[in-house]
Amino acid sequence: MIRARFIHVLCFASLMTPVQALAQVRDAAPTTAPVAPAPAGTGAISGIVMSADGSPRPLRTANVVLIGMVTGVLKVTSTDSNGKFAFAALPPDRYTVGASKAPFLGAVAGARRPARPGTGIVLAAGQKVGDIVIRLPPAAAISGVITDELGRPVQASVAVQQRKLQNGERVLVSAGNGVTTDERGRYRVYGLPPGEYVVSAFQGNATATGTKQLTDREVDNALRGVVPPQEAAQPLLRYLPTYYPGTSRPADAGGILLAAGDERTGVDVRLDVGMMGRIDGTVMTSDGQVPPMSNVRLMSAPGSSYQTVSTAIARENGRFQMAGLMPGPYVLSSDSSGPAGNLFASQLIDVNGNQTDIQLVLKSPITLKGRIVFDGTSSAPPLNGWQPSLKAMARGGSGGTTVASDATGAFTVQRLPPGSFIVNGPASFGANANTVTWSLKSVVADGKDITDRPIDLTPETLPKDVVVTFSDKSQSVTGRLLQASGAPATDYTVLVFPTDKAYWLTGSRRILIGKPDSNGQFTLGGPGIISLPAGEYLLAAVTDLDRDEQFDPALLASLVSAAAPLTIQPGERKVQDLVIR
Repeated sequence: MIRARFIHVLCFASLMTPVQALAQVRDAAPTTAPVAPAPAGTGAISGIVMSADGSPRPLRTANVVLIGMVTGVLKVTSTDSNGKFAFAALPPDRYTVGASKAPFLGAVAGARRPARPGTGIVLAAGQKVGDIVIRLPPAAAISGVITDELGRPVQASVAVQQRKLQNGERVLVSAGNGVTTDERGRYRVYGLPPGEYVVSAFQGNATATGTKQLTDREVDNALRGVVPPQEAAQPLLRYLPTYYPGTSRPADAGGILLAAGDERTGVDVRLDVGMMGRIDGTVMTSDGQVPPMSNVRLMSAPGSSYQTVSTAIARENGRFQMAGLMPGPYVLSSDSSGPAGNLFASQLIDVNGNQTDIQLVLKSPITLKGRIVFDGTSSAPPLNGWQPSLKAMARGGSGGTTVASDATGAFTVQRLPPGSFIVNGPASFGANANTVTWSLKSVVADGKDITDRPIDLTPETLPKDVVVTFSDKSQSVTGRLLQASGAPATDYTVLVFPTDKAYWLTGSRRILIGKPDSNGQFTLGGPGIISLPAGEYLLAAVTDLDRDEQFDPALLASLVSAAAPLTIQPGERKVQDLVIR
């Protein structure tokens, strides 16, 4: 028994069609293996689609989609002149129903906010459910004018973003398609769900009007009225990516809070003017040698507002230079071929003005070797063709290139830069006989269990033997979420997370969320690749979660005292009911 805690988070969700919204729910929710479509049944689901604005009203000609989470039944219809819809001849199943109609945001039945998992509708044989209400909230919009340093309207690219947690840090991610201002410098971004947004503008490589960087000598000459001889050409100032209300630094950008249906005007941006950045550095090997030729590449770090790529070739002395760089974080890398083989270097840098004496130290990429093992009572699949992946923990880090396992189960990961990684099971999309039977059991490096934990890989610490084991045992936790009265509590999200904070990592398969169905029933985990690893966990119910917020260590820490502890043994289907007090 736990007490649910209210989590208020400003959210983002794109305007989606019913099929997209339901696909997101289907992919996020644990499901059993797809089977052949069930024969038509005698059940029925009907309801009404309403607007969720200040004057709620039925919405006619709204698109409505129904998906059976077990049988795979898919049906599409539209509402009549009274906003009503109906699906007939349905077999028993757990259904999700969603609707959309422009200019409203798509929504799923039972969801608290747009683009959130809704409440599954449990339908027994011959049952008729006729009280479904889907409320579509109006979309919000942001508009304004972009001007140059003289206050004149300009044509520029405008981006709308949100701050999201990725790999433990807050970065800006796109919140929809960008737009371009018209000839009057005006822009409007619409179709936005409620949430907090960051607006920025950029005018490419345009030169700021009539401005250039003056030297101290030029200033002194101007004050004395001296006409100097022709000076060497100085680089002109450029327009920088500028964030509302007026800064070139993403960290200083102001948030714009939108409620459903808000029409926020006057979000004007005056482009900031400044010098482009320049970096100078040297490429060398770890023993101080200069390679004969090295390619240098600078790429905007993941989460940057505007993606750019610059390349250069290091000279004979290993020196390289790149100029005309916008401020912001970048991944600087280099590769070289020589008698010692392929060499590689990579590091994260923050360009802010001119930076010199950057050293890129080339090292031989790591080649990690391992083997696949199957441990279970089922007939094991062939050992060849499996590709375990390495997830880089550093932003912008590379996970190398994996060569699929051979007939003995041996695999290699090539061109792997030194760093911190998590060894995962093979990425899999869709269900097949293997993905619904076998799940990652353990990863052992030189006898040490590193399952779901980061490992530092360097030439000196490279393990000699990595064993990736798959098991046909699967684990899950299931139960009912109930109000104190005993009624189903369908307006909450159930979250399971490990007691060990070392597993509180972005994308961890040990942190799962799910929505209870109309009976309050929930299931987290299941067979195959969606299996919840055995271990010690905490189970909690929250009112709502932003996308990927379940991986935020601060959120998880706040839930520990209110969560119910549970232990899941290998192969166990744990049953744990929760009561909201």
